[in-house]
Amino acid sequence: MEEHFQVIIIGFGPTGATLGSLLGQAGISTLVLDRESHSCTLPRAVHFDGEVMRVFQSIGVSEELRHHTIVNAGMQFLNKTNGHLLLDWPRPQTIGPMGWHPSYRFHQPDLEAVLHKNLDRFSSVLVRKGCEVQEIYEQEHPVRIRYEELETGEHHEASAAYLVGCDGARSITRKQICQPPDETIEDFQYNQDWLVVDVILNQLKPDLSEYTLQYCHPQNPVTAAKGPGLRRRWEFALGDSGKKKYTEKEVWQLLSPWVSRNEAVMERYAVYQFHATLALKWRKNRLLIAGDAAHQTPPFMGQGMCAGIRDASNLAWKLILCLQDRHKEYVLDTYGSERMTHVRTYIQTAIRLGELVNSSSEADLLEKLNSPNGKMKSIQPTLGNGLSTQENGLAGSIFPQASLMKPDGSSILMDDVCGYAPVLLIHEAFLESLSLEERTFLTRSDQQGLQLFSTASTPSLLHILEELKVKAVLIRPDRYVLASAQTEAEFRMLCDHLPNVLPTRESVRQENEEIR
Repeated sequence: MEEHFQVIIIGFGPTGATLGSLLGQAGISTLVLDRESHSCTLPRAVHFDGEVMRVFQSIGVSEELRHHTIVNAGMQFLNKTNGHLLLDWPRPQTIGPMGWHPSYRFHQPDLEAVLHKNLDRFSSVLVRKGCEVQEIYEQEHPVRIRYEELETGEHHEASAAYLVGCDGARSITRKQICQPPDETIEDFQYNQDWLVVDVILNQLKPDLSEYTLQYCHPQNPVTAAKGPGLRRRWEFALGDSGKKKYTEKEVWQLLSPWVSRNEAVMERYAVYQFHATLALKWRKNRLLIAGDAAHQTPPFMGQGMCAGIRDASNLAWKLILCLQDRHKEYVLDTYGSERMTHVRTYIQTAIRLGELVNSSSEADLLEKLNSPNGKMKSIQPTLGNGLSTQENGLAGSIFPQASLMKPDGSSILMDDVCGYAPVLLIHEAFLESLSLEERTFLTRSDQQGLQLFSTASTPSLLHILEELKVKAVLIRPDRYVLASAQTEAEFRMLCDHLPNVLPTRESVRQENEEIR
């Protein structure tokens, strides 16, 4: 018997789990399938940034995750031979524009445990582990799959309005979308073998740096990083050695400059090949991809998992909108174009950093990174071409998260007030100058789900609008700016964008009936 859902997600890693929560909050009936029977038990990704923590805030897990993370001190590039500091990349230790610290380090099993548990809150989301998708039958409407319960060998069928493959680098979903692969997948020709080693110290070792250290060397660079608690990670470039297997004794010998075997317990070690690839098609009719299925990023910026979480945040509201109003299908077409350009910037920057760890020249580092003062700053790219069409510095950029004042004098973060929904911030004087027709239009939009804030009701927003030199700004559910206005003419153009984030009619029930 075939089961029907509105969305099927293949893959239950951080990207799939986050997407499931975003859809679950909206009551979207969702099936999440994962081949693994148990959650991740070994360290993989170790870093996420303040924007990603903001996404976690939107699904209600940020406060719990704070107890499983540490604030990242930053990164330093050192000459491996003499220990000389080549480049400094300090990360602020104060709360940043996202309403969170700019950089966190974490243990992936802890993160996944929190994300997976969060899905228990949503009755509309069904999770089935130990299930492998064997066939995807792409149809105009709906998409159907056949999957196997690996423990019992039983086969099942399911259908949905949309299917999202968050199923990693060997994605079965991507294989159907990206054909032929040599024309639809961009390979940056960055393939390096590294030995990754995770240990747990027996006790604090003060001589180990709080920073992530990149020991630069032309042949065998090394990365050393601090994790939560007593966790530490080392990564050793293998160069042209061709060596794929190491004994535990050999690994301890590599670690000997920093830690001995009587000072720590080795959690795991494995040889990984770092890749850099980018799918050039992220959607084919009702099939979409996200996370590692869409892109692979070298780990030197700690942005691999972050990119997948941004994918989920960009995609979820568009799926929800299309399920509410089938006339909004065009919005889904912007998912790939917006995210592709954004993630390419991170991939290219990570590749440059990866190339620089093979250099021990200070001049070379500073020239290639354009850091004449020996300091590096984090990048914050804008979205690619899509829904944001204004040609100004705001459109397509991430909007800062304000701290709002409550009536009792306490503060609350803006996203906790407005939720995962479109937001319009407008100056009080500008609002009062609008015509009756424009005010009526905003009231109608508010009834459709727009979160409307004026500086009259939330004076703490005034300084943000003044700093950005605008009178109004329209923010998408994923917190990127869709449009802004300084004049009445620009405000009319802003209002033209409201249908891009709001349904024109409620049609979820009709959609389900038509699919069945």
